[in-house]
Amino acid sequence: MKKYYSIIVLLLFSCNKKIETEELQKLNGYWQIEKVTFSNGQEKQFNNNPALDYIEINDSLKGFKVKVVPTATEKFLTNGIKENFTITKNKLYYKTHYTAWVEEIIVLNDSVFSVKNNEGKQYTYKKLQIQ
Repeated sequence: MKKYYSIIVLLLFSCNKKIETEELQKLNGYWQIEKVTFSNGQEKQFNNNPALDYIEINDSLKGFKVKVVPTATEKFLTNGIKENFTITKNKLYYKTHYTAWVEEIIVLNDSVFSVKNNEGKQYTYKKLQIQ
């Protein structure tokens, strides 16, 4: 029985691939939310959501996220609220004047970004190429 338990634990930890520091630069840019998957498996789709998340990180793995909405003049409106974060071991540690939370990076590539928060909600985004 211990043998099976060890194999299961090994599989669980090996499935969560560490994202290399160079790969984290893929976070930079504009991301549009596609869906939220709740801990019970239900999903909420976000079709035609005009709001984007702009994410920017620096070489010391500190960054921010801010909501933006494109305008007809190719500029962006923002709510002006920056959510600052640091990255450690595939996790984004956010802290604002009001609260703090953690999101674990589940997927990160050139076109998809997904994080899961402490409540078990998984947020999936697609990257937008804006000129």
